Amino acid sequence: MAADALSINERLAAEVFQMVAEGLSNIRRHTISDRATVELARNAQSLSLRIGNEAANGHVPRSFTPRSITERARALGGDATVEHTDDHQTIVKVMIPLESEN
Repeated sequence: MAADALSINERLAAEVFQMVAEGLSNIRRHTISDRATVELARNAQSLSLRIGNEAANGHVPRSFTPRSITERARALGGDATVEHTDDHQTIVKVMIPLESEN
């Protein structure tokens, strides 16, 4: 469910859609999580995307780099990182500067 509409150009919207699809596909293929979260936020300088899932209880996720998501983010002038939180979440974080959307 989206709280507010985000205003971005069509190319950026298409790229973000593909990153979300890839992130959800990765969760489905590589984890046993039955739940995922997707968060989008925009400010004047950047668009941020967070795709997360819970790790199985007691399971320590291995480090990874989501190659296609990272490549898409870099092509837009941004970057992607992966965070493993203390509450057993794995979150792929993407930041894209909005000056790259022109």
